[in-house]
This record gives sequence, structure tokens and C-alpha cells, in this order.
Amino acid sequence: VARRVLARRGNDDHTSIYADVIAEAARDKLLARKLADIDTASVSRLAAVLEAAQKRHEIDERLDTLAAARTLIATLEGIGLRYVMKPHEETCEACDMEISDFRALAERYLGSSL
Repeated sequence: VARRVLARRGNDDHTSIYADVIAEAARDKLLARKLADIDTASVSRLAAVLEAAQKRHEIDERLDTLAAARTLIATLEGIGLRYVMKPHEETCEACDMEISDFRALAERYLGSSL
């Protein structure tokens, strides 16, 4: 899923627009609040998925699922923002490398194979 999202972002102007929205949120408290609400909901949903995985013994049961969800989402958002700095022709190659690195990190962090 992450590979598809980041590849799509890299092939059009969505990444630049995303970066612009984040920059505008630094100046606009209403926008910042809305983005924070969206982030809170996303983190909660991912934490629930991680909790379900813990119950199925698929990931480390000692893992703080809320902290893990925040960290994983922040990492993916950071990867997305990094595409703003890459020339268009490097985007697909960079996407594969960044997603591979992210997967390795997530597997080690979560204590399982994804």
C-alpha cells in the first residue's frame, strides 16, 4: 500500500501540494487543527490494527501500539515529503529504496515479518 501511495505521489504534483499544505498549516491555526484531527484519527486506526495483530500474536505483544502507530505514520509522511526534494526521474527508484528501507525498519520495530 505504501509503495502505491508514494509512487502515485512521486508521479504528479500531489507531493508538492502536500508540502504546501503542511507549510500553510504552520501559519493557519484552523488548518493545523484540522490536520491534527485527521492525524489523531489515522493514528488511532493504525493503533487498533496493531492491537488486533498483537492479539493474533503476529507482532510483539509488549509493543506500545499508540507509540508505534505515531512513529510509523510519521516515518511514511517524512518519506512522502522527501520526494519534494528529488528530481522527477529519480522518484520511482527512490520510492523502491525508501519503501524497502521502511519495510525493514517496520519489521524490526514490530518484531515480525510484514
